[in-house]
Amino acid sequence: MRAGASLTQSRGLPTTVPGLGLSDMCEEAPVFVERTSVGLDVHARSIVAATIDGVTEEVFKARLTPSDGEVLDWIGRLPGPCAVAYESGPTGFGLARTLLAAGVAL
Repeated sequence: MRAGASLTQSRGLPTTVPGLGLSDMCEEAPVFVERTSVGLDVHARSIVAATIDGVTEEVFKARLTPSDGEVLDWIGRLPGPCAVAYESGPTGFGLARTLLAAGVAL
């Protein structure tokens, strides 16, 4: 390491990010607009669902059949708006398309 150089400089790494100033780093973080977060573990024979209400912090759990209608109905009864995360894979992709078509945020 050369005298007076920082470890970052001695490794050839930039000490600043080009194009980003301090004001760019001080902006507010994005805020969730959905009240309820939903996680779906999608399998061929069942779907395990868990949610958390961002306002009341109440947790909801369910074991659902892999019927798109049943899943949409269950999500529709949750305090909304909802955002859904699902396990991607051959059984989750079709459900994701159905959820998107119904206007559910993924």
